[in-house]
Amino acid sequence: INSKLYGMNDNVDLQLLDANGKVLATSAKGSLSSDAISKSVGPGTYYLHVYYSGTSSTTYWLRISGATLATPLPGTKQTVFTTASASDLKKLLTAA
Repeated sequence: INSKLYGMNDNVDLQLLDANGKVLATSAKGSLSSDAISKSVGPGTYYLHVYYSGTSSTTYWLRISGATLATPLPGTKQTVFTTASASDLKKLLTAA
């Protein structure tokens, strides 16, 4: 799984978690520096946790590659996104 968090106006950090919530990797560079995580993982379900550590609100971009979105529930459509919103970040990632 490769992820990059960038374009923010305040400090935001990034974590990769497994299905049980265990932190597998953290990128917390501070300031306006881009955060990135590149981690080889086996098949399974993973979460990207973006958390705010600054002093004011900010927008940001999250780029994800090397993973597919979890299989959608019956009757729903799979969402493909290029920019991340709060609802997008709640989606599961499944390593192929």
